[in-house]
Amino acid sequence: MSDLKKIVMLIVVLINIIIFNFIYKLEKNKCDCGNKYKKDFIKYYTLLTIFIGIIFISGGLKVLSHPMLKLLSTIYSVLGLVNIYLLFRLTQNLVIKKCTCSDTPDRTFVYYYSMVVMSVYVILITILLFKSLFRKEMEQFKVFS
Repeated sequence: MSDLKKIVMLIVVLINIIIFNFIYKLEKNKCDCGNKYKKDFIKYYTLLTIFIGIIFISGGLKVLSHPMLKLLSTIYSVLGLVNIYLLFRLTQNLVIKKCTCSDTPDRTFVYYYSMVVMSVYVILITILLFKSLFRKEMEQFKVFS
């Protein structure tokens, strides 16, 4: 794995540690402002992401060539969309409810992080839909080719 990929994976691991820490503190302080299923899903997905990130950084997984690994990777990616949506909804609800037990810098970070990632996903999905709907027209003008 190149140094740049390792740095990116390290950033991903660090962000997920912040998210896990935020959820852990909510549970530890018995903060009941958010939905338990959202917190549980986010917590377990975040732990899985930290684990996978550490394996990638250490060089444990180099190539996802095995069909089963490709399938698991696809499932993990779809669950990532669910995770970021639940993370956004959880933090949004905490902000709207003015939940004092969650009013920390971690919540602010996680809230804006999830908002940015959700926006990026929406933009990417919009571009992909646009490309697939207007592929023939774009080929005529050699756009996105």
